[in-house]
This record gives sequence, structure tokens and C-alpha cells, in this order.
Amino acid sequence: MNEEIAEQLEEKIQEIESALEEMEDLINQSGNEGALSRAQAYWIAHITTALRKETQYLGGSMCCAEETIHEILGDARCTICKSRIQEDEVDEHLKSEHGEMFVNEEELMESMEMYYERIEE
Repeated sequence: MNEEIAEQLEEKIQEIESALEEMEDLINQSGNEGALSRAQAYWIAHITTALRKETQYLGGSMCCAEETIHEILGDARCTICKSRIQEDEVDEHLKSEHGEMFVNEEELMESMEMYYERIEE
């Protein structure tokens, strides 16, 4: 079920990306370089980074649509060592592999979300 949902979400992301390209082309056809430049620097960049983690733009979204797909599928990667881990293994991984980075258990638990991100396979 979740795999079907993830596929549908990916299709919607691709539809939005396609529509965004068409919009950019239309602005380009207008010949107004200033409008195109501003669109690319602002709303096109915002939409693009809201959809995908890896883009041509610096920065990004705190949680993009692509990461939501990976969250639904249960894929995760430790941001400290970049190891692939299943969502239900995050706590144990952080304790066993990175526990020395934390002063105490409470600090580890509070910081857990900060050290874990969803990724593409």
C-alpha cells in the first residue's frame, strides 16, 4: 500500500516539475529577462527545493516532498555517518554508534531527530 502511495506521490512531483518547466519556458518566450531571472531566483527555486532534496539551488527545504516519500517508505540515513538505517532502528543506531557524542541519554533522545534525515535510495 505505501509503495503505491509513494509511486503516486512521485508521479505528482514529476507533474509539478513538468508544469514548472512549462511556466519557465513561457516566461522565457515573453523575452522579459528580468521577469525570468526573478522567477528563477524566487518562486521557481522555492517550488523546486520543496519537491527535491538535490537541486541546482543552494539551500533547500527542511522537508521536501521527496523526503516525505522516503519517510512513508521507511528509508532513512544517519546524518552523522551516512549509514542507511530503517526508521525503527534510528534510536538503537544513534545510541550504539554515536552515543559518545552526547553527555547523557536525555540529550541523545532530544537530539535524535536532528541527526536523522530521509534519503533517496
